[in-house]
Amino acid sequence: MRSFVSTALALGLFLLTGFGALHSEELSIRITSSRDVYSLIGDWRFKAGDNTAYREPAFDDSSWDYMFLPQNWHRTGLNYDGIAWYRTRFYVSPEFRDTVLGIVLPLREGWHEVYVNGIRIDQGSSLDLTPGNSHATRGVMIALPSQYIRYKQENTIAIRMKSYGGVGGFITRTMFMGDLFKIERRYSLKLMWNMVLVTLFVLNGLTHFVTFLTRRGEIHYLYFAIFSMAIGFIVASLDNLTQFLWDSFYFQHLSVHIPLFLAPILLVEFAHSFFGTRGKVVRILFGSLGSAFAVTVFVSCLSASGYGIYIRYILPGLLAFCFCAIGYCLTLTILSIRSRIFTARIVGLGFLIFGIASVNDILSYLQIIHTPNVLDEGFLCFVISMSVSLSLKFSRLQSDLSALNARLHSNLRALQSARNSVSESEARYRDLVESSNDIIFSLDSSGLILMMNQAVGQHLGIPPQDLIGQEFLAMIYHSGESRNSLARHTVRQKLRELIESRSEVVFRTDFFTRTREPRELLVKLQFIANKQGYTIAGTAAVEQEDELLALCTAERQVYVFGNYVYLADSISQRLFAGLSKYLDHDEAYSLKVCLREMIINAIEHGNLGISFDEKTEAQNEGTYFSLLISRQTDAVYSARQVTLVYSLTSKRAVFRITDQGDGFNHAEIMERDIRRPEFFNLMHGRGIAMARTEFDTVKFNKKGNSVVLIKAFRTTEQSG
Repeated sequence: MRSFVSTALALGLFLLTGFGALHSEELSIRITSSRDVYSLIGDWRFKAGDNTAYREPAFDDSSWDYMFLPQNWHRTGLNYDGIAWYRTRFYVSPEFRDTVLGIVLPLREGWHEVYVNGIRIDQGSSLDLTPGNSHATRGVMIALPSQYIRYKQENTIAIRMKSYGGVGGFITRTMFMGDLFKIERRYSLKLMWNMVLVTLFVLNGLTHFVTFLTRRGEIHYLYFAIFSMAIGFIVASLDNLTQFLWDSFYFQHLSVHIPLFLAPILLVEFAHSFFGTRGKVVRILFGSLGSAFAVTVFVSCLSASGYGIYIRYILPGLLAFCFCAIGYCLTLTILSIRSRIFTARIVGLGFLIFGIASVNDILSYLQIIHTPNVLDEGFLCFVISMSVSLSLKFSRLQSDLSALNARLHSNLRALQSARNSVSESEARYRDLVESSNDIIFSLDSSGLILMMNQAVGQHLGIPPQDLIGQEFLAMIYHSGESRNSLARHTVRQKLRELIESRSEVVFRTDFFTRTREPRELLVKLQFIANKQGYTIAGTAAVEQEDELLALCTAERQVYVFGNYVYLADSISQRLFAGLSKYLDHDEAYSLKVCLREMIINAIEHGNLGISFDEKTEAQNEGTYFSLLISRQTDAVYSARQVTLVYSLTSKRAVFRITDQGDGFNHAEIMERDIRRPEFFNLMHGRGIAMARTEFDTVKFNKKGNSVVLIKAFRTTEQSG
């Protein structure tokens, strides 16, 4: 590990200090054999500026600077936007008089004109007439007719190039000349091979994407699939293959640089997911930087100046971002190797091959060595190593799964014996359920009764088998012919609350007995999730008296609640418990009914603004509860609340019920003769008449939205 780091640092120092000093001699090509293809990579004469004389072979360019090609001139430190010239010389043996020569130029960062001995040989339009957005041009092969060549003499190649956004020159490395047939064959074979490489990248990615669709839990398959296809797009763009899809600069530019900021993010995500390492901060950092680079890539397409800024300043940072991602993932791989993760060694071998290919291309580019470019092949080996690692990991998982199945079969016998124990436990549970004094039941998601224990016969006098398969709401008491009672409305709301909150709900309600009389029970419901959805488990029992309440001689309480009528039952029941200490059961129950009616009045007529006529019409049409729900959810009424202040002593009970409504004309109602029977036979509206009968004092405020109810208790002396 230490030697590897030392070597990498030495190579980096060499590249930083020696890059500009390695080239100082002009490239000169001598074409003497038809069997050879001659490289145009090397030092060319370079001049920023424009002059028609620069194309002429007799022009003296000895004062021009040297520039090593291929590269763009910004990379040499020249921030120049305009036209520039490249020149070099070549010698052709007379044996080529009957041979057509050719020149292959790579992807270029600007429009161009190519001259041989002062004569233009390419077929492009005039550079001066070229639109401003006709910058990056694809690799091209140009025929060099024999009539333009001077045999036994030096010939001059001059390339006139126009930059875009201050960036001009060459991008890729394919620069050579020779027999047109041979270079055409070599160029075509190179394209075919590159197409094979791109196909391998894309197919590899698609294969693992399909694997991900069958193994959704293993996200590293998706990261690797997109990463492999992103590398394929980069290779296709740099090797001129995207021109077959769309010969456009914008498409060329985006097909290179979009994968360039995606690949590092995907590589980091893959490494963390594949090796199972933590690094949330690092992943967020890489994701944020990648998103920032993504913005600059798209902005660079908007103008020439934006493109120039991107190439000059942003692209080096993006490349550094890529190298940081590779270095970081290499570190994770080495750590995983040290942790004895067996697949990490395969990935490490891929890193090694990719590193050797990168060093080879750098040294070949600097002409220190003369070997073919194998960076694409090195990257393919790196991607294949990752693919092999995924396959090995999958194979290991399959082996582990087989071993697990073997252990599972061995455990089946133990499970069989355990099943017998479970059956015994179920029998004991059944005994406990059936022997309980509380009603125990379960409901399905549609509210049908699935199970009911024998205690229902004790409390309601109904056999449990008569209730199985029936609706739970059918057990809820209602008076008269109307089945849509307030009690059933309360139960529906409680069931909805249970399903939405999935928390236990508790409420009181009246059930039908066998004699069709009501009996109030305390109900508890619980939500139980299962594979089919959910079931509801419940109990219904007689509420136990509060022992401490019997010791309380005086109390004062304040209740503030929303517009839900079922709360009237709960609150009136609580107040009934206090009144029962000083009144007999029937008298206390009458006060409970009165309080319930007055609370409902405060909700319906006060807060919700439902008039007497509106309620009458809704009850006749069977739409009362729809009206109630619509008002409860209306923004005008939903925020209103009812306040009940309750004070109890041994001498009297005082209740103040206040709503936030607009009030009503209470004087007219308070002046009516409460002895007239029609006030007690109405479907609704009898609450005030009942209260005037049962309470000693019933007093409204001026507005009519607050009422005070007072009940005095008879003392021992008074009763004597």
